[in-house]
Amino acid sequence: MVKLKLSFLINDKEILTIGQLDRESKVKIKKSNNKTKARKEEYHMKKSEYSALDIAKYIVDYTRDTGSEMTNLKLQKLLYFIEAKFMKENKGASLFYNELEAWDYGPVVEEVYSYYKGNVNRPISFNFSSKVEFTQEEEKTIKEVVDHFRDIDQWTMVKRTHEEGGPWVEYYKPEIKPIIPKKAVRNYYRNRDVLVEEQS
Repeated sequence: MVKLKLSFLINDKEILTIGQLDRESKVKIKKSNNKTKARKEEYHMKKSEYSALDIAKYIVDYTRDTGSEMTNLKLQKLLYFIEAKFMKENKGASLFYNELEAWDYGPVVEEVYSYYKGNVNRPISFNFSSKVEFTQEEEKTIKEVVDHFRDIDQWTMVKRTHEEGGPWVEYYKPEIKPIIPKKAVRNYYRNRDVLVEEQS
């Protein structure tokens, strides 16, 4: 039980103290405060060790192995939805450390765009495979998103990012290419199914 500490002041000087917090009570309060702090920090951003290019290379190889083609535009949308799904399922942890930017055709990772831009709007024709080994959980998330969108046209994916009222809509400014905060992506999809398009 917590005992109250009462102090009496005379002429701005403490002259009498009655009671104190016993050791057991202090420990209980400390544990309670730690639990509260842990709950507050449970859903937060963590820096990833992977680059988006690591994941992009994996996606290109994976789609090629399954007989599909990948364009730079579609790859950008896949990276966005993969990141959103991963953060949703991992308490806000990010799968890749690169920033997302709001470009004309939706969210883009500039490093990945630059790497594959020589393909223009054609299917990606080259790829130096990623040397990164993902965990089973990370691979599962990547493959789930890629498999879901495999037969969905890239322009349908662009349309979704434009119409669902999410982070791209909030941050897009023509010709500026502002950063879309990962926190905004995390918060938007926290209570949404990334693989299900919401009807407006």
